Amino acid sequence: MKTLIPISDYMADKRLASYLVAIPALQDGNFSPSFPSDTEPDPLWLELRKLATILEQNHDKEIGLTATLLDSVNDAAFLIDRQCKINYANEMACRAHGYTLAEMLEMDMRTLFSPDQTSGFHFRMAVLTLRGHDVFETTNLRKDGTIRPMVFYVRSIIFNGSLFYLAVARDITDRKLAQKQ
Repeated sequence: MKTLIPISDYMADKRLASYLVAIPALQDGNFSPSFPSDTEPDPLWLELRKLATILEQNHDKEIGLTATLLDSVNDAAFLIDRQCKINYANEMACRAHGYTLAEMLEMDMRTLFSPDQTSGFHFRMAVLTLRGHDVFETTNLRKDGTIRPMVFYVRSIIFNGSLFYLAVARDITDRKLAQKQ
Protein backbone atom coordinates (compact mmCIF):
# COMPACT_ATOMS: atom_id res chain seq x y z
CA MET A 1 0.00 0.00 0.00
CA LYS A 2 1.32 3.43 -0.92
CA THR A 3 1.98 5.92 1.80
CA LEU A 4 0.27 9.23 1.21
CA ILE A 5 2.29 12.27 2.07
CA PRO A 6 0.31 15.19 3.47
CA ILE A 7 0.37 18.29 1.25
CA SER A 8 1.61 20.31 4.23
CA ASP A 9 4.86 18.31 4.09
CA TYR A 10 5.32 19.40 0.47
CA MET A 11 4.45 23.00 1.29
CA ALA A 12 7.30 23.08 3.79
CA ASP A 13 9.63 21.39 1.30
CA LYS A 14 11.67 23.63 -1.02
CA ARG A 15 11.02 21.20 -3.86
CA LEU A 16 7.43 22.45 -4.15
CA ALA A 17 8.52 25.20 -6.52
CA SER A 18 10.06 22.56 -8.78
CA TYR A 19 6.80 20.61 -8.80
CA LEU A 20 4.81 23.71 -9.62
CA VAL A 21 7.10 24.36 -12.60
CA ALA A 22 7.13 20.75 -13.81
CA ILE A 23 3.36 20.23 -13.89
CA PRO A 24 2.56 23.11 -16.30
CA ALA A 25 5.54 22.07 -18.40
CA LEU A 26 3.99 18.61 -18.76
CA GLN A 27 0.67 20.20 -19.70
CA ASP A 28 2.39 22.31 -22.36
CA GLY A 29 3.95 19.28 -24.02
CA ASN A 30 7.39 19.41 -22.40
CA PHE A 31 7.68 15.77 -21.46
CA SER A 32 11.20 16.17 -20.10
CA PRO A 33 10.94 18.81 -17.38
CA SER A 34 13.89 19.10 -15.03
CA PHE A 35 13.45 16.60 -12.27
CA PRO A 36 15.69 16.95 -9.19
CA SER A 37 18.44 14.37 -9.19
CA ASP A 38 20.39 15.38 -6.11
CA THR A 39 17.80 14.12 -3.65
CA GLU A 40 16.51 10.73 -2.67
CA PRO A 41 13.60 9.41 -4.71
CA ASP A 42 10.48 11.31 -3.83
CA PRO A 43 7.09 9.60 -4.35
CA LEU A 44 5.63 12.67 -6.06
CA TRP A 45 8.57 12.97 -8.46
CA LEU A 46 8.35 9.28 -9.23
CA GLU A 47 4.67 9.71 -10.10
CA LEU A 48 5.44 12.81 -12.20
CA ARG A 49 8.11 10.85 -14.09
CA LYS A 50 5.62 8.05 -14.77
CA LEU A 51 3.06 10.63 -15.93
CA ALA A 52 5.65 12.28 -18.19
CA THR A 53 6.43 8.93 -19.80
CA ILE A 54 2.75 8.12 -20.36
CA LEU A 55 2.04 11.59 -21.77
CA GLU A 56 5.00 11.38 -24.13
CA GLN A 57 3.92 7.96 -25.42
CA ASN A 58 0.34 9.17 -25.94
CA HIS A 59 1.59 12.35 -27.62
CA ASP A 60 3.74 10.35 -30.04
CA LYS A 61 0.75 8.12 -30.86
CA GLU A 62 -1.48 11.17 -31.49
CA ILE A 63 1.12 12.78 -33.77
CA GLY A 64 1.46 9.51 -35.69
CA LEU A 65 -2.30 9.18 -36.06
CA THR A 66 -2.67 12.80 -37.17
CA ALA A 67 0.06 12.42 -39.79
CA THR A 68 -1.53 9.17 -41.03
CA LEU A 69 -4.93 10.84 -41.33
CA LEU A 70 -3.56 13.89 -43.14
CA ASP A 71 -1.56 11.69 -45.49
CA SER A 72 -4.75 9.77 -46.31
CA VAL A 73 -6.92 12.68 -47.43
CA ASN A 74 -7.45 13.38 -51.13
CA ASP A 75 -6.75 17.09 -50.69
CA ALA A 76 -3.49 18.95 -50.22
CA ALA A 77 -2.75 19.58 -46.54
CA PHE A 78 -0.14 21.95 -45.12
CA LEU A 79 1.03 23.02 -41.68
CA ILE A 80 2.40 26.55 -41.97
CA ASP A 81 4.15 28.60 -39.28
CA ARG A 82 3.72 32.33 -38.58
CA GLN A 83 6.46 33.20 -41.07
CA CYS A 84 4.54 31.23 -43.74
CA LYS A 85 7.19 28.48 -43.90
CA ILE A 86 5.76 25.07 -44.76
CA ASN A 87 6.42 22.73 -41.82
CA TYR A 88 4.36 19.82 -43.13
CA ALA A 89 2.89 18.87 -46.48
CA ASN A 90 1.05 15.65 -47.21
CA GLU A 91 1.68 13.51 -50.28
CA MET A 92 -1.25 15.06 -52.16
CA ALA A 93 0.15 18.57 -51.59
CA CYS A 94 3.46 17.52 -53.08
CA ARG A 95 1.83 15.76 -56.02
CA ALA A 96 -0.62 18.62 -56.72
CA HIS A 97 2.20 21.16 -56.89
CA GLY A 98 4.88 18.95 -58.48
CA TYR A 99 7.42 19.21 -55.66
CA THR A 100 9.13 16.59 -53.52
CA LEU A 101 8.49 16.67 -49.79
CA ALA A 102 12.07 17.87 -49.18
CA GLU A 103 11.54 20.76 -51.61
CA MET A 104 8.17 21.61 -50.10
CA LEU A 105 9.58 21.78 -46.56
CA GLU A 106 12.13 24.38 -47.69
CA MET A 107 9.46 26.63 -49.20
CA ASP A 108 7.49 29.62 -48.11
CA MET A 109 3.75 29.15 -48.70
CA ARG A 110 3.60 32.40 -50.66
CA THR A 111 5.73 30.85 -53.43
CA LEU A 112 2.88 28.45 -54.22
CA PHE A 113 0.50 31.29 -55.07
CA SER A 114 0.48 32.54 -58.64
CA PRO A 115 2.07 35.99 -59.10
CA ASP A 116 -1.28 37.75 -59.50
CA GLN A 117 -2.44 36.35 -56.14
CA THR A 118 0.54 37.21 -53.92
CA SER A 119 -0.66 40.76 -53.26
CA GLY A 120 -3.78 39.38 -51.57
CA PHE A 121 -1.79 37.10 -49.34
CA HIS A 122 -1.31 39.73 -46.62
CA PHE A 123 -5.05 40.40 -46.59
CA ARG A 124 -5.73 36.67 -46.17
CA MET A 125 -3.30 36.49 -43.25
CA ALA A 126 -5.01 39.48 -41.60
CA VAL A 127 -8.42 37.82 -41.95
CA LEU A 128 -7.01 34.60 -40.56
CA THR A 129 -5.47 36.42 -37.61
CA LEU A 130 -8.76 38.17 -36.79
CA ARG A 131 -11.19 35.30 -37.33
CA GLY A 132 -8.98 32.27 -36.75
CA HIS A 133 -10.17 30.68 -40.01
CA ASP A 134 -10.73 31.54 -43.65
CA VAL A 135 -11.98 29.98 -46.87
CA PHE A 136 -10.93 31.44 -50.20
CA GLU A 137 -10.33 30.65 -53.86
CA THR A 138 -6.98 31.40 -55.42
CA THR A 139 -4.70 30.18 -58.16
CA ASN A 140 -1.57 28.22 -57.36
CA LEU A 141 1.64 27.93 -59.31
CA ARG A 142 2.99 24.45 -59.88
CA LYS A 143 6.69 23.68 -60.20
CA ASP A 144 6.27 23.18 -63.98
CA GLY A 145 4.81 26.71 -64.28
CA THR A 146 1.17 25.71 -64.80
CA ILE A 147 -1.45 27.52 -62.80
CA ARG A 148 -4.37 25.74 -61.14
CA PRO A 149 -7.43 27.15 -59.38
CA MET A 150 -7.63 26.02 -55.74
CA VAL A 151 -9.93 26.56 -52.81
CA PHE A 152 -8.22 26.84 -49.43
CA TYR A 153 -9.72 26.07 -46.04
CA VAL A 154 -7.38 27.49 -43.39
CA ARG A 155 -7.59 27.45 -39.61
CA SER A 156 -5.18 28.81 -37.03
CA ILE A 157 -4.13 26.27 -34.41
CA ILE A 158 -1.85 26.16 -31.40
CA PHE A 159 0.60 23.26 -31.67
CA ASN A 160 3.28 22.67 -29.03
CA GLY A 161 2.61 26.15 -27.70
CA SER A 162 3.14 27.91 -31.05
CA LEU A 163 0.75 29.40 -33.59
CA PHE A 164 0.43 27.51 -36.86
CA TYR A 165 -2.01 27.44 -39.74
CA LEU A 166 -3.55 24.22 -40.97
CA ALA A 167 -4.45 24.63 -44.63
CA VAL A 168 -6.37 22.13 -46.72
CA ALA A 169 -6.52 22.93 -50.43
CA ARG A 170 -8.59 21.37 -53.19
CA ASP A 171 -7.93 21.63 -56.91
CA ILE A 172 -11.11 23.05 -58.47
CA THR A 173 -10.03 22.94 -62.12
CA ASP A 174 -12.88 20.60 -63.09
CA ARG A 175 -15.46 22.75 -61.31
CA LYS A 176 -14.20 25.90 -63.04
CA LEU A 177 -14.33 24.18 -66.45
CA ALA A 178 -17.89 22.99 -65.78
CA GLN A 179 -18.94 26.53 -64.80
CA LYS A 180 -17.63 27.90 -68.12
CA GLN A 181 -19.75 25.42 -70.12
